[in-house]
Amino acid sequence: MGIRLKPSRNLTATDRIAIKKDGHAQHVRDLEGDISGVVIQVIEQFNALCDERLSRRQAGTWRRRVTYENVRSRSRKRPLPMVRALTVSYLVENAVATLAQAARFFGRGPNSVSAGRRRFYEALFRVWFGAMPETLFGPGRDGDRSVGRRNGDHEKETIASTL
Repeated sequence: MGIRLKPSRNLTATDRIAIKKDGHAQHVRDLEGDISGVVIQVIEQFNALCDERLSRRQAGTWRRRVTYENVRSRSRKRPLPMVRALTVSYLVENAVATLAQAARFFGRGPNSVSAGRRRFYEALFRVWFGAMPETLFGPGRDGDRSVGRRNGDHEKETIASTL
């Protein structure tokens, strides 16, 4: 049995959709805020890591491309899909959002945030940056478990060619 809502100017369409059947309001805006906070942190850490581990030219290109708006856009230009995938992994593994909520936030379908695709981008991140993806989520990147720089590796070229 659902609840009835009186038409109100105080409720937005999002608020109306967010009302659960049992009558408790789901805090959609809070969830979006939580996800946004993680995305902003990832972008900041990603850009810092680009400066540290990539050539000046590549770092500049990726820093200009990896913005909040672009990460939420439908663009598939590198490294945006990787940033989205790593962010979704963090959101799901740390119970910030469900897979469906994260996919909706990024305007994606379930295949775009699948476990297989996320694992692929985690491996690609390790190759390109010589670090574990978790470095994007720790404060000050204290958790950097570097696996060495490999900017010119054959492995990097092999994975990049599959994109």
